[in-house]
Amino acid sequence: MTTNSGSLKEKDLPHVPAQYLDLIQDEIQKILACPEFTATEQQRNFLTYVVNETLAGRADSIKGYTVATQVFGRAENFDASLDPIVSIQANKLRRALERYYLLDGKFDPIVIDIPKGSYVPTFSRQKSVQQDEVIVESDKHSKSPKLWPILQITPFKNGTGDAGKEYISTGISAELAIAISQFDNFRVCYAREDAIQKQVNESPRFTLEGEVCQEGETIKLLVYLIDAATHIRVWGDICISVDRLPDLYSFKDRVVHIIASKICGEFGVLPNIIRKETKHRPPRELASHEAILRYWEYEQLQSPDSFKRAFEALTHAVESEPDCSQTLVSFAILYCNICNLDIQGFEDPSGKASFYAEKAALLNPNNQRVLAGLAYARMTAGELSSAINEARQGLELNPESLFMLDGIAWLLTLCGEWELGPELAQKVIQLNPYHREIAHDALWVNYLRKGEYDLAYVEACSRKRYSTLFWDSLIRASTCGLIGKTEEGEKFVNSLLQLRPDFPANGKKLINKFIKFQDISKKVLTGLRISGLKVCEG
Repeated sequence: MTTNSGSLKEKDLPHVPAQYLDLIQDEIQKILACPEFTATEQQRNFLTYVVNETLAGRADSIKGYTVATQVFGRAENFDASLDPIVSIQANKLRRALERYYLLDGKFDPIVIDIPKGSYVPTFSRQKSVQQDEVIVESDKHSKSPKLWPILQITPFKNGTGDAGKEYISTGISAELAIAISQFDNFRVCYAREDAIQKQVNESPRFTLEGEVCQEGETIKLLVYLIDAATHIRVWGDICISVDRLPDLYSFKDRVVHIIASKICGEFGVLPNIIRKETKHRPPRELASHEAILRYWEYEQLQSPDSFKRAFEALTHAVESEPDCSQTLVSFAILYCNICNLDIQGFEDPSGKASFYAEKAALLNPNNQRVLAGLAYARMTAGELSSAINEARQGLELNPESLFMLDGIAWLLTLCGEWELGPELAQKVIQLNPYHREIAHDALWVNYLRKGEYDLAYVEACSRKRYSTLFWDSLIRASTCGLIGKTEEGEKFVNSLLQLRPDFPANGKKLINKFIKFQDISKKVLTGLRISGLKVCEG
C-alpha cells in the first residue's frame, strides 16, 4: 500500500510514545467497526492478532505457522506448503485494508499495513489532509458526474384472465429490475407509476412495460421499451413458453435473463441508443457511463478507430471520476487487450491493467464485472491460479448472469478449468442470443486440447462476426489446417498476414498471450503450418 506517511519505527514499538500506541489501538477499533472494511470474521481475527502481538513486542513470533494455529485453528502438524490458507487470507486482508484507506480511512491519522512477504503489520502516520480542502479542490477542477440514466420498470399486467397467475407477471417484472440492476450501467426504478417520483428526483429516461397472456396451454410475455425523450416505442419482444403446460417458474427465470441481456447487455438496445446519441461528442463531454459505452463499441468493432475512441474516453473518465469502479475496470480490460494483442506505443500495459483492476476491486469487491476484469488482469500477468480464483468468486456472485457468463467461461477455459469453463460457454450460447464470440473461442480451445478438430472447426465457423482482429483469421486458418481444408486455410492465412505482417516472426509470442498451455499452442502452430504459414519457433 502506498501512502503519504512517516514511519512510527515499528521495529522499536516498546519505546513508541504512548500517544502513538493509543492512536494505533484507536485505529484498529475504527477499522473493525467500519462497514467499508469488507474483511471476513477470520480476516478480522487475523488483523487483531498480528496487531496485538506486535504491540506486545512479540513481532518476531508472527510466522505463517503461528497465524495458522492461533487464528485459523490449524493443528500442530500444519504445513504451509500443503495448506496455503495464511497467504491466501493475508492477500484478502491486504485488499480489504487498501479499500478501507481508499474510502473511509483516507483521513485517518494512522495507517496500518501488512506488507507483502510478511505477516507483521507496520504502522505509519498519514499526513493530515483537511477534508473540506479536498472538497473545495474537487469543486475547482472537476464537474459533478452526470447521473446515469434511469430505467423505470412498472409491474407487468396479468392478461391471463386468472387472478391466481398474478405472481407470474409481477414476479417477472420485479426480477427483471434485480437482473438489470446488476449491469451497473443503468439505474433501475421499480414501482407503480404514481410511486416513481417518490423514489427519484428526476424523470426516468426509459420505461419498460409488459403483459403476461395465456392462449390455451401456452404462456406469452409481451414486453416493450419506450424512450421517454421521444415517446417512441424503441423495442418490443414476445417470449413464448416452449412446453405445453410449462413449469411457470422455469419460464419466468428464462425470460428474465434473456430480456435483461437484450435490453442492457453490452450490445443491447439501450447501450446502442445512447451510443448513437454520443457518437460525435468529444471525450471531455462524456459522462462515465457514456465512456463505458465507447469501450463496448470497441469490444464490438475491434477496429483501430474504435480503440482510439475508447482509450480517449476512458482516460478522461478515470481522471474526472476516479472512484467509479466500472470505468476503472473497463480501462483495466483495455490495457489487458493492449498487452495481449501487442498494440504498440504503451508502456507496461500489464502493470497498468493490474493497477486499475485492483483499484476497481477495492472500491467494489462484490461486483461480478469487476472481479472478471481482475481475473483477466491476473491472466495477462501469467497468474493463472489467481485468475481462476477471481473468476470463480465472480461466478459465485451471480451464477445465472448471462451478461458475464461468456467472459467468465472464456477466462476459466484459457486458465485451464477444462470442465467448468466449457460447460459455462455451452450454457451461455444456448441461453443468451447476444453472447460474445469468446464463448465459441472457449469451446474451440477445449476441442483443440482434446484433439477433436472437427468440433473445433464447427466452433470456429460459429463465430457470427469477423472483425479487424487478427485472431479471427488465426483461429480459422489453424483449424482448417488441422482438418485438411488447406485451400480454405490459405485464404485465412492471407487475411492474417494482411492484419499482422509480422506474424511469421512474432506469431508464437502472440499465440502464447492467450494460449497458456504449450501442448495446445503447438497444435495451433501445426495447423498454421499445414495451411501454409510457418511461424518462427525462436
